[in-house]
Amino acid sequence: MARTKQPTIELLTLDEVAERSGLTKDSIRVYHGRATRARRAGTARPQDLPAPDFTLGRIPAWRPETIDAWNDARAESRRKIAS
Repeated sequence: MARTKQPTIELLTLDEVAERSGLTKDSIRVYHGRATRARRAGTARPQDLPAPDFTLGRIPAWRPETIDAWNDARAESRRKIAS
């Protein structure tokens, strides 16, 4: 029986999320910890780092489009505050 090739999904680690968003690795780790605690407590906010799209063992991973949407929302929020 022939094996079918599974599609490859690009995923970002915390360090790659930091690089993509222009924040430090430490900041993203703090954002992730706070957002995770807020989701567990039922107090998540729209500006929080989104929940990971996948968790590989204990490693959170996001699709690039998830992080891009979060970055766009953060930028829009900053523009509204500045005006």
